[in-house]
Amino acid sequence: MIAIPLDFSTETGAMTTNLLRGHDEASKQKARQAVNILKHYKLKCHEFTDGIVDFWALPREVMERYQINDVDALNEWLDDQH
Repeated sequence: MIAIPLDFSTETGAMTTNLLRGHDEASKQKARQAVNILKHYKLKCHEFTDGIVDFWALPREVMERYQINDVDALNEWLDDQH
């Protein structure tokens, strides 16, 4: 389990917010938290690789939700989320 700091931001970029239009607030919040966890992991631990995505379901779920095709695109997309 990954420990999330208490001061961890739940803010995401406008692109993520726009893609979440039409979803209920609980679903939006869950999606924002998932993106922020991945951004934090990438920043503090490691860029995503195929092995990490194969092992960890969360990046796969985010890739499916936002229609991201591969880990290189995932890493670039996460960099664009402010």
